[in-house]
Order: sequence, then structure tokens, then C-alpha cells
Amino acid sequence: MEERNKNFTILKLSFFILPFIIWLFISKSFVFASEYVLPYPSYMPNHKLYKIRQLVEKLTQYYYFGNLSQYKYYLKTADKYLVEAKTLFEYRQYRLAIISLERSDDYFNKAGLSLLSAAQEGKKIDQQTETLSAAKEKHLSVLEGLLNSEPETMSWHEENQPEIVLDLKSSLTISKKQREIVGSLIN
Repeated sequence: MEERNKNFTILKLSFFILPFIIWLFISKSFVFASEYVLPYPSYMPNHKLYKIRQLVEKLTQYYYFGNLSQYKYYLKTADKYLVEAKTLFEYRQYRLAIISLERSDDYFNKAGLSLLSAAQEGKKIDQQTETLSAAKEKHLSVLEGLLNSEPETMSWHEENQPEIVLDLKSSLTISKKQREIVGSLIN
């Protein structure tokens, strides 16, 4: 009787565990393509924690060494600044938006250069190339939306400062071109 209970317990366990183990092996063999998602905006300029976030960002940069690790960091940071720029454009903070957009451009370029450097060292970069291509398309989509919704130029005046004219269309067009150039270098 005890032998029968033992066999029954093993049978029950295998009935529940075996399908789970098979599912684990099968699910890891498939690659599921998903849409590239930009992050939620963090602290914005003029927030009291924004400067601290930038300091932490600069210090964190030294934690990432190696081409592929730096690529991930630079792409993540480029995404963050693009979302920040988009949000600032929506709130009509054009001067700050252009600064954030330029930072995003810089980090996106660095991501592409890190990936190229990894390829030159003979590292396998197929997955990273796909991710960068998806990121490029998402960035271009956001930039195109901003180009269509924002004015071409804007007069900006701060207290006790002379008025300056911001060429929004030029800044957004330059950002688009940089994304396209980085994307073409990788593909």
C-alpha cells in the first residue's frame, strides 16, 4: 500500500512539474518581438532632485565598462532624455527641451559608437543591432510627431536676459538626421 502511495505521489508531481519544465525549455527557444517602449519621464529640469539625478547619472556612467554594457547605458540614457525633451516640448519649455534633445542626440550617438566598437572587436551584436534599430524607429516617430506639432521657431525670453530665437524645426531635423546616420552605420 505504501509503495502504491509513493508511486501515486511521483505521478502527481510529474503531472504538474513535467509540463512546467517543458514549457520553460520551449519558451526560451522562441524570440518574441515586442514594440520598443520608451521609459516614463523622471525628474524634470528645475525640480530640486534633477541636479542630483544628473550627478548620479555621471557617476553611474563609470560603472558601465565594456562596449556592450556602455551601449545599454547610452541607449537607456538617450531614451530618457528624448522622453524628457518630448515632455518639455508639450509643456512649451522650448529652451530646456532643446537642451534635453541635444543630450539625447549625444547619448544615441555614443550608443551607436559603442556598438560599432563591439562589432570591430568581433563580438556578436545581432540582438543589440535589432534593439538599436527598433529604438531608432521609435525615436524617429517621436521626433516626427514633434516636428508636425511644434512651431518652426520660437522667441524665448527669460527674466533679465535678452530675447533669443530658438529654431525648433532645425533642432528636431538635426536629431532625426543623427538617428538615421547612426542607424545606417549599424545596419
